[in-house]
Amino acid sequence: MDVAEVISILTTGLTAVAAIGVASLGLAATVKLYKIVRGAL
Repeated sequence: MDVAEVISILTTGLTAVAAIGVASLGLAATVKLYKIVRGAL
C-alpha cells in the first residue's frame, strides 16, 4: 500500500462523510421548514 493509495482512500472517506453531513443537514432543514409551513397554515 503506497502513499497515493492511502490518500485516495482518505479522500473517498472524507467525501462520503461530507456528503452524509450535507444530506442530514438538508433533511433537518426540510423538516424544520415543513413544520413552520404546517404551523402557519
